[in-house]
Amino acid sequence: MSKAPSAPTIITVAAQTAVSTSSNASLSSSSSISTSSNSLSLAAVPAHVTTDIQTSASSSSSLYVSSSSSSSLPSSNLSTAVSSKYYNFININTIKTWVASQYHEQIELMKTLQLNIEATTPQSPGMHNFIKDVHNDPNEKRYFGKSFPTIESIELPFLQFINAISKIMHPITLEIGAAEGIVSWKVPFAFEKVGVHYANELSHWMMDNPFESWVTYRLQNTSLKKYIVKLPGNCFDILTQNPALKGKVNAIFVQNVEHFFNPTEHQKFLTLIEDLLAHDGRAFLCAHSFKFGTDTKHPLYELFIQQKHKGDIYPGFAEYDTEFMQPKGRSFFVGEIKISNVSRPKDDAEQVKMNLCEPIDLGIKCIESIGDVKVMLAKQRISDNAFSPSIYRKAIESHASLEALQSFFINDVGKAVDKWGANITHAAAILRKYNKSSQLIVENHDNDNSSSSSSSSSPSNLSHIANGDLYTTIGLSGVSLEDNHSE
Repeated sequence: MSKAPSAPTIITVAAQTAVSTSSNASLSSSSSISTSSNSLSLAAVPAHVTTDIQTSASSSSSLYVSSSSSSSLPSSNLSTAVSSKYYNFININTIKTWVASQYHEQIELMKTLQLNIEATTPQSPGMHNFIKDVHNDPNEKRYFGKSFPTIESIELPFLQFINAISKIMHPITLEIGAAEGIVSWKVPFAFEKVGVHYANELSHWMMDNPFESWVTYRLQNTSLKKYIVKLPGNCFDILTQNPALKGKVNAIFVQNVEHFFNPTEHQKFLTLIEDLLAHDGRAFLCAHSFKFGTDTKHPLYELFIQQKHKGDIYPGFAEYDTEFMQPKGRSFFVGEIKISNVSRPKDDAEQVKMNLCEPIDLGIKCIESIGDVKVMLAKQRISDNAFSPSIYRKAIESHASLEALQSFFINDVGKAVDKWGANITHAAAILRKYNKSSQLIVENHDNDNSSSSSSSSSPSNLSHIANGDLYTTIGLSGVSLEDNHSE
């Protein structure tokens, strides 16, 4: 093995995830919503949970959530290893906006919870250990990506929504593409009383090994693991294998899955979301966005503009050759990616990822936050389906019961932004299921951004969730978020 140069150039790890640093805001009230159709159906609940549901006492606690709780943990009780002042997701007051109130004064539990949350954020020194290729089952030959660190801008509102509705019902929740369980393990902590969280992952191996180990470790010394039910296998088989879930799921989380679907598959996927969601349920979706940055000469940008002018609903669907550097044995790239030979596949074309040659050894290089490692040059032919806010909105137009409450870009520090620019990594959408045959009462207010007190919400009023005001927590309330590609 050759020695590293005495004064190596440090290679910055490419941004592949995001975390929001926006300040946390209290939830406001702007409408009322019927919840009678969202009661948890025992037919969709495992037998070992039904006893808890039947014995659970009703709660009359307020839905109002404050980021400046008077019951904050004393700073002396917080881990000094967690630099929570620099980012929002692991701040103890932010955690309290989604963790059930019964845990707030359990100082040791909250301290451990905070450390476990911090471990998978992009700021964590060990973050790269959580970027791993998904281990497919032997009969699955397609590539379905990597496990991924926390993307706060979509995960935080998902957890807050669960906590809010769990105060008036026993929710059913679902993560599609759960991988190692980095999101799923947190969900039982959000249940104020009782709920059920289903975790789906294509790979049985992932569910039986890293997911099982991860969830068991994170939920040790609690009784919460029983509220997580594993659903290994293709997500398109969920309802075939679990028909009782049809129209019963209150919240769905999907991160870094949809860009692996071609347009035909994605439309099928949106139908699945429609079929799974209960009336007024939410889907929190997040997928890769465009790789061309602000370069208007980039071949992917030129293809995007060409397809957009043709009226293509999915102008980010492309196949191309790519060349990039990758630490040996790791599942992330470093430096810049070179892209060439770009084309737009057919809507039903199977996505590809194939090596064009054997990886080339570039020797030892110093990688920021990792140190000296052997770096390989990879050349591949791949395809993916890049998303944007407008692509999400157009994609759901043929799905009459779905509406986009919010759609936005996410940049490399996790901030939800309203237009395209440098360092964008993801696009996200928060969808609502609305059955027109169900009664929905919405109160109109002249000022949607008016502040509310705890007395403005009640257990029978999910007002701040109905029209998306819940998402003031990521700085989006009252903002029209549009793409900016000269569209």
